[in-house]
Amino acid sequence: ETSESGDDPNDPDEPDDPDEPVVTDGDCYELVTDASTLAAGDEILIAYVDAENQTYKAMSATQNNNNRPAVDVTLNDDGTLTPGDDAQVITLEKSGDNFLFNVGDEYLYAASSSKNQLKTTATANDNAKATISITEGDATITFQGSNERNIMRYNPNNGTPIFSCYSGTATGSAPQIYRKIKAVSGDVDGDGTPDEKDLQLLVNLLLGKTQGTCNADVDGDGEVSLKDVTKLVNIIRALNNQN
Repeated sequence: ETSESGDDPNDPDEPDDPDEPVVTDGDCYELVTDASTLAAGDEILIAYVDAENQTYKAMSATQNNNNRPAVDVTLNDDGTLTPGDDAQVITLEKSGDNFLFNVGDEYLYAASSSKNQLKTTATANDNAKATISITEGDATITFQGSNERNIMRYNPNNGTPIFSCYSGTATGSAPQIYRKIKAVSGDVDGDGTPDEKDLQLLVNLLLGKTQGTCNADVDGDGEVSLKDVTKLVNIIRALNNQN
């Protein structure tokens, strides 16, 4: 006998697929230490991180008249950065051997030979094309056009920090580049595999024994809670059943 809906009440429901780790876009960004790993399509933050002085900044999504403000970001215990909504996420593009910094519908560029300026343009001209080199995490970003104040720097600017372009390296400090990471769900410690170490770390986070890791929101609901522990247990169980 069937129900009015046409379903056979004697047939059990098909079980849900077991939880398995999936690669997801992270909300965290990791330091780029080798410029050769940068590629078109990478999503990056241009940042300045000085852990000793507790300065954690990234380029703002807001454009001043002649430069970009620096806004606060969070430095996590694992060394990654978590930006707020006011930080500028930049998409890298390539033009020959040079990079372009796409900020949505425009490009960052060195705007002057006589003034310290960093502006945006709708045209990917030579002043918007840049070379990038990285030494010990610090990035030298040099725009290639005719405008001579062409090296991007972080400037504390008497308490109103900015990113702008200068004629040399005497002003301000070299920025760093942080790239958005793709994380495996449940891989809280970032070693590539969800396992019992991740479970212990997640529990410690909930107990307040440690703070700030990038991938603790296992179920992707925007917060870290006991539901993430349950999700992680299911992920680990599914992986163990496959082995």
